[in-house]
Amino acid sequence: MERTLPDLGPRLMTVAAHVPAGGAVADIGTDHAYLPAWLVLRGRCERAIATDVSAAVLEGAVRTVASYGLSDRIDLRVGDGLSAIAPGETSSIVVAGVGGLTMTSILSKGIAVARVQRRLVLQPMTHAESVRRWAAGNGMGIVGEDLAREGDRFYRVICLDPSVQSTGPPRGPALDDDMALELGPLLLREGHALLAPMIRGLLQECDVVIDRMRETLRRDDPRLRKWLERRDRLEEVLKCPSQ
Repeated sequence: MERTLPDLGPRLMTVAAHVPAGGAVADIGTDHAYLPAWLVLRGRCERAIATDVSAAVLEGAVRTVASYGLSDRIDLRVGDGLSAIAPGETSSIVVAGVGGLTMTSILSKGIAVARVQRRLVLQPMTHAESVRRWAAGNGMGIVGEDLAREGDRFYRVICLDPSVQSTGPPRGPALDDDMALELGPLLLREGHALLAPMIRGLLQECDVVIDRMRETLRRDDPRLRKWLERRDRLEEVLKCPSQ
């Protein structure tokens, strides 16, 4: 009888969809190792390395690997960031579920490992613009972007190919570099189906912040003006998302 696959949910299913077929994948900060187990069981990857910061954190991963009989195909390792991976051991690396600033620190410290991958599949919880800016600064091209939605929250997935030279973000009437890097160059160019709902969510966040600021700040306060300008740019992008 076929074993039930781990339930990844929309966020990790979107991540999994961008992991190249074949070869070995490393899942950094694997938690319960559901993602590498799914990739191996589906035949997407031949084997996997799953890492986390301590043996205690890896206990859930140990149980998952044992329950699916994958101890010969998933190697569990304790390590900080990419430190547990040697250059050439894997063909792709996943870093998901951490903030963008933490992610860029992980990639910078393990740059020798990152540069020899076919694909880096990144899912930052915050500061996606920092990840895109890091890619440009390190000469890595963004070759894929995606969005996932779980409830009211949107998750960005950014795929880098270290062998492809990066290009600048798109520009349009409402787009400066910061806005383009936050929303996603490829998402804007291709008009992703979830882009407009995500922007509407960002507009709601703007309204909350602006309402609070109006209670305590003068109308000409630069902090309030910054949020009002951000709201205006988001509204313009929402009118014409493909710029």
